[in-house]
Amino acid sequence: MTTTFRTLDRSKDIEGINSFLSDAYRPDNRDGNWLQPMWDYSCYHPLTDPVAQAATGVWEADSRIVGTAIFDLTKGNVALCTRSEYAPLKSEMLQYVESHLGKGGQPRINFFVHDFDTAAADVASRAGFARREEADKPLYGFRIPSPFPEILVADGFLLSNLEEHNDLRRIHRLLHRGFNHSGEPPEDELASRKIMRASPHYRPDLTSVTVAPSGDYASYCGMWLDEANRYCYVEPVATDPDYRRLGLGSAVVLDSIRKSAEYGAELAYVWSDQAFYQALGFTKLTTHECWTKELTSG
Repeated sequence: MTTTFRTLDRSKDIEGINSFLSDAYRPDNRDGNWLQPMWDYSCYHPLTDPVAQAATGVWEADSRIVGTAIFDLTKGNVALCTRSEYAPLKSEMLQYVESHLGKGGQPRINFFVHDFDTAAADVASRAGFARREEADKPLYGFRIPSPFPEILVADGFLLSNLEEHNDLRRIHRLLHRGFNHSGEPPEDELASRKIMRASPHYRPDLTSVTVAPSGDYASYCGMWLDEANRYCYVEPVATDPDYRRLGLGSAVVLDSIRKSAEYGAELAYVWSDQAFYQALGFTKLTTHECWTKELTSG
């Protein structure tokens, strides 16, 4: 299996890696890779380090992507994704990651491995990585019922989507406050909100909001759909503190899932173990185990 290596060419590899991850997917994420929406969301997130993203490693065979080393939003976090027949590449891929981050002065690598992927865990162990359980990231799933149950909304609130209600300033305010930032949102962050909606896979019709009697947006659920693989991915979810404990967060998540099911989705994923999602019926599918190595910059 002869392969070639290069670093990310953003002009073609954003979509190339999207296609690779979708093609390599196996039900319940048993492929051991990042979900395609995880990659796509990170590519348009304002907190993504452009230097780290540019260093994303790409391995090809016969002009198609067979593996990629993805650097997460948090510096030092990495996921190694391959087509199943190219899993032995992970040793070489991890060597690249260690070399790149070591030269960049990064003090630590966190390599995330699905808990069923014993071969990847062995690669990490042989490379001198050690388990760091407190940094694990669980992945939860929701089996979408049919027919979908009725979604209740508090009196006076309207359940809608961003095709019908798409005021960027109100979205900006909701997400700023919903993630517990104090005060009013900075005006200069509006441009970042636009970038986050720039992906060709962004689905305003699947992104649900509740509108308060005042006209404020009260809760928000972003939704990403892999139609070919019949799943959707929840990211992000927020409720304005003024409107919490009214069931509005649950309403937008369920509404986005319901609309995704109309396009064939049978499973919804969320990369979180918050009790909020478990109360909705999400159950743990796998844990992305954290394997860590401390680096000496050189």
